[in-house]
Amino acid sequence: MVLFWYMTADEEPFVCSRCGEQIRHKWTVMAPGVVWCDRDECEAELRQIRRRERREYRKKMFREQKCIYHEDYRSDPCGKPTVPGTIFCKEHLGVKCKKCGKQATGAKGYCSLGVIYTPLCDKCYKKTF
Repeated sequence: MVLFWYMTADEEPFVCSRCGEQIRHKWTVMAPGVVWCDRDECEAELRQIRRRERREYRKKMFREQKCIYHEDYRSDPCGKPTVPGTIFCKEHLGVKCKKCGKQATGAKGYCSLGVIYTPLCDKCYKKTF
């Protein structure tokens, strides 16, 4: 789990574990005692790490034949047994992305007079948020 913090003026500054520079404003906790700053290079590498972790997690779910459909308001993916040959359970197989019509990989939330959860595929999610 990755957490974000913003520094306040009275806090002692941290040093980024990746680049060694003093953290300016925002940082990410990678593990206990390991923090990364918000510089472009560090954030780009952090995005790559998160994509790799997501891919590996989905491969694990596929091997275990568990549904990968993830709703933003839940901490974990669905996890129900999948329909043979797919990565989705009976309930989520066939749920269409509201933007492109492909198979949705999760319900993503956004605020518009309250939180609305919309089924989106990974590609449309990246374009939207």
